[in-house]
Amino acid sequence: MIKEKIRVHGGESFEIDLGYLYKDDERFSTYDIDTYIYTPRSLDINKATYTKDEFFQDLKANIRFLTPAYNLNEVIEGDDSAYKKLTDSIDTFLTIQNKENAKQYRYHIKMFVSIFRSSLSKQVSRIVSKSSTKEKEILIEDLFKSTEKLVNKYRKLSDKLLADNVKEKEQNLFRFGDEFISYSIEKQFLILIRKLSRNESKYSKELHNATTYLEKELIYQRESGILSMNSNSKKSNENTIYRRGILRKFAEDRLFLNTRTEKEGVVMEQVIFSLAAGFAMIFATAVAFLSQKYYGNFTVDLFIMLVISYMAKDRIKELVRNNINDKIQSKYFFDNKTKIISGDEEIGLCRESFTFIEDKKIPLEVKRIRKREHLTEIENDWKGENVMRYHKRVKIYNKRFRKVFKEYEIKGIKDIVRLNVSRFTTKMSSPYLPLYAWNDKSKEVIKVKGEKVYHFNVVMVFKYNEEKYIKRYRIFLNKKGIKRIEKVVS
Repeated sequence: MIKEKIRVHGGESFEIDLGYLYKDDERFSTYDIDTYIYTPRSLDINKATYTKDEFFQDLKANIRFLTPAYNLNEVIEGDDSAYKKLTDSIDTFLTIQNKENAKQYRYHIKMFVSIFRSSLSKQVSRIVSKSSTKEKEILIEDLFKSTEKLVNKYRKLSDKLLADNVKEKEQNLFRFGDEFISYSIEKQFLILIRKLSRNESKYSKELHNATTYLEKELIYQRESGILSMNSNSKKSNENTIYRRGILRKFAEDRLFLNTRTEKEGVVMEQVIFSLAAGFAMIFATAVAFLSQKYYGNFTVDLFIMLVISYMAKDRIKELVRNNINDKIQSKYFFDNKTKIISGDEEIGLCRESFTFIEDKKIPLEVKRIRKREHLTEIENDWKGENVMRYHKRVKIYNKRFRKVFKEYEIKGIKDIVRLNVSRFTTKMSSPYLPLYAWNDKSKEVIKVKGEKVYHFNVVMVFKYNEEKYIKRYRIFLNKKGIKRIEKVVS
């Protein structure tokens, strides 16, 4: 099973968030994702102007484990809770402060704060998604109770960990976890307050409670020396943003996976090149022998034939290298392969390829979902579109996967793919156009501002075993970057 999200990232990139859920009863799980990107031909994005190397330079991918799934109250309640695992590891470490116990303590601190952040985010998202006022109120009440209980329990652990007999390194680790928890609360409560403020009269009580809780947390940040966001618009918050980025990496580093990328089909490529050279040499040698037999030694005709055979040999070799090799590589091999590694264990393999694809080679199911019903796409139909295909195949070795996390249930991996589109905007027109319109009130012609946008259509085909489904998105962008992304319902 594959889960996907697509969103704008930083204005110049769009991000595809893929989740691969493995099945426990299979030796391995294989996922195929085909992404077709339709671009207006007027932008001149084609095989000659945009190479494979440039595409992979614009592409950035991060692979990590999915955060273990807990409801917010489950993080602290029960014998299998993240809090119970954390307190057990702390007690063991404080009893015997050796390297192995310190390692387990660091591991459980990071997992605990990561799980808390994920659970808090899911709870806020659940609240926002509910249309029923009663459901919202129940979930908000649970959010306040669970968050306060969890934070108080975590911070009470400081009595044990900030004692004189605990090394400063381990004390700092606890403080970093506390800072990350505070930052997560601030971020999610700001989201909640913004959403509730849209209907302030209906949720005045909940809005007041959320605001009170947030302000209490901000006071805690100031008293504890935690960097807070400065509300003064003239301040850049540079240090705060940098520190929080580092804290996120600190908290989630147990979930991130190491990767090792290399070009695929290198051996086959060298074999083809060797065969091409050999075939070209056979041709040149045969021409030389026949010419010598026909024209004799040391004649002008023999000299001319040898030059021609050498020229032909060189062209034959290049023809095989550039055409036959490309066809074989594209048919049987991917461009790159990336080994997915946790510790010393290879738990998966990711293979990917990129090419421009002709319209006749696009699958019918993709053509159907990319139907030209949208009025502003008339221009694209008239001038045509160029289509890029990015194919990704991910294979997870389930048996090895299960060995990595013994204390927590990890359901799969998350693959975050980010594509920078700045190269695509170079030939776009100015984003703003001077236009004129008739003003009914003043009865005169007035100057108005018009905005020029281009549409990229993205069709994604997901395959897992016998399962298959297709999604389509439309990306709106101009010279300045991506404006928004819309899901197209077929």
